[in-house]
Amino acid sequence: MKIGYQEKRVSCLVTIPGVTTLAVNIDPLKTSSGQYCWLNLRNKFAGQVPCSQDGSYRLELRVKYWIRPENLLVPLTRGLFFLQIKDELRTGKLRCDTLEQRKRLVAIVARADFKQADKCTFVKIWEDLIRKPMLNDKIKEDIEMFYRYLEAEEVSCEAAIQRALTLVSELRDYGVELHVASDSNVRKVGVGPMGVTLHCSGAARLRSFSYEALKRIETDEGKTTITFLNDDGTSTAVPVQMTSVTTADRLYRAVTEMRSFFNGREISADVLNLCSRSLVGTVFSVFKQDSTLGQQYVCDVTYSMLEAYDETRRHLYKHGVLDLMATSATAATTSEQDNEDANFCDICYERLPSASLKPCGHVICFECGNKMSVCPWCRATVDSVIPKKLG
Repeated sequence: MKIGYQEKRVSCLVTIPGVTTLAVNIDPLKTSSGQYCWLNLRNKFAGQVPCSQDGSYRLELRVKYWIRPENLLVPLTRGLFFLQIKDELRTGKLRCDTLEQRKRLVAIVARADFKQADKCTFVKIWEDLIRKPMLNDKIKEDIEMFYRYLEAEEVSCEAAIQRALTLVSELRDYGVELHVASDSNVRKVGVGPMGVTLHCSGAARLRSFSYEALKRIETDEGKTTITFLNDDGTSTAVPVQMTSVTTADRLYRAVTEMRSFFNGREISADVLNLCSRSLVGTVFSVFKQDSTLGQQYVCDVTYSMLEAYDETRRHLYKHGVLDLMATSATAATTSEQDNEDANFCDICYERLPSASLKPCGHVICFECGNKMSVCPWCRATVDSVIPKKLG
C-alpha cells in the first residue's frame, strides 16, 4: 500500500492479528526495539517514525482503548479484540491469575475457534496461550468438561468470543500499557482503563491510583511527575525518571489520552488543542503568530468512551442494526438488578459488606476480606480487615 505525505512516499504493510490486510488507518508502529509507538493520526506520518533505508515500514492495527466487552456493539470489533487478546496472552502481556481461569479460557477459545475439539486441541491451545506446561491429565479432563458444557448449551462462535472477552476483562493487566522507567524507585508505569499503576521497588510493589485521583501530570527533560490527590485532600507528587525524553513524552501522552477517553463525557478543548512545536516552528511563530509550521498535536483522542458508544448506537440504529428501545429496556432491567446487587458483597454476592480493607479502604464482607492478601480492585496489599457497623 502506498501512502503519500507531501513529496515523500512510503510503503506500509499493515498487519491485523491473525491475518494480513491493507488498511488506511495505520496505528500503531512497532519500532526496531520491539516497543509499540502509537502513531498520531492527526499528524503527518513523516517525522513520526525513524527513517527506513528502503522506505518500508511494518505497522500493526491494534486495540488502543480496552473498553468493557458489554460495550462492544459491532461483531467485527469484538473479533478484533479477541484476536488481540490471544496475541497479548502469547506474548505474556496478559496472564490468567488462577488455574480455574486458564481452564475456562482454553475451553472457551476452543469453542470459538473450532467446531469440534478434543484433548489434543486443548493441549495446543494451552501451550499457545497459557505458555506453561500442563501438569496433569486432570486439567485436560476439566477443560473437556467445560467445553462439553458449552457444547450442550449450543454456544455459538460469537457468544464464545463474548465470554472469552468477559473472562479476560477481569484480569489485572487488561488494557494496561506498560512504560519502562530508569528510576531507582519506580521500575514501570502501567496506564490502563482504571487508572495508573506504579511498579515500585521494595515492599510496596504496586501503587494504583484512579483517574479521579489524578491531579496533574508534567514532563521535563525525561522526568515525568505524576501528582495524585490523597483521601485527606493532600497531594502526593511522584517523580519518575524515564529512559529518555521520548519515553517520557509517550507516558505523558498515554496518561492524558486514557484519562480523557475513560474519565470524561467529552474531550476537553485543552486536550484537543494541545500542541508542540519544532525549534524552526517556534522561531517562525515569533514573526507570524498564526503559523502552523512545525506544529504537532500531542494527543490523538477526539471522542470519549461515552461519545464513541453513543455515536455507534446512533449509526447502527440509522442502518437498522440496533433497536434503541429494546436496548434501553435491557439497560433499565440491568440497572435495577445492579442496584439490588449493590447491597451485597461484590465478591460473593451473598453477604452484606461488613468490613473495609486497610490501607486502601475498599468495602467487602468480613468473610471474603479475611481471604484476601491483595485488594481485588486496586491490587494494594491488605494489611488488615476492619469490621464496620451495619445500619
